[in-house]
Amino acid sequence: MIKEEIEFSLADYFVPGDHILFGKWKNKRGIIVGMWEDADGYPVVEIEPQPKGRKDNVIMGLFKIRRDIREPRSR
Repeated sequence: MIKEEIEFSLADYFVPGDHILFGKWKNKRGIIVGMWEDADGYPVVEIEPQPKGRKDNVIMGLFKIRRDIREPRSR
């Protein structure tokens, strides 16, 4: 597969509202709030940490997250 096909297939896998794991060791829980492409065309996601508390939303690349299989899908 070429790079564009891989990016679009992963971007279609996640939707806003999905529960995910993020962070260096993929041990922080969060919910996807929004998705878009940056100026270079790479997919970017905005994540709301759970539990929220005083934490700000995190914006990072799509390839640094993993779906949390312990939570139900939002679809």
